[in-house]
Amino acid sequence: MTDTKAAFTLDDTFTAAEATALVDRLRATFRTGHTKPLAWRRTQLTRLRDLLTDNRAAIADALYADLRKNRAEADAMEIDLTIVEIDDYLEHLEEWTTPQPAPVTVPGVP
Repeated sequence: MTDTKAAFTLDDTFTAAEATALVDRLRATFRTGHTKPLAWRRTQLTRLRDLLTDNRAAIADALYADLRKNRAEADAMEIDLTIVEIDDYLEHLEEWTTPQPAPVTVPGVP
């Protein structure tokens, strides 16, 4: 797989060089500031939640094939738990990204 923009499937494998190229591209995107706006972050989190919801059966099948996790455990401990975390992130995103003043301490003063 040489196109890092291609969609991955459960059958995809890629080389270390391709993984490095993908990480380099993601880091370059991050440095542009494209990922900073909260609207972009909300969209990504929502899309991840949709991916988990829409592909629940395939994810559970993969967890069974790789780790022998049964469907109930995959749903409860992997998929549903991740969706709950995503919803929590969406609920608190603005609060968690609001700049906070850092306390200023004088060196040596407790």
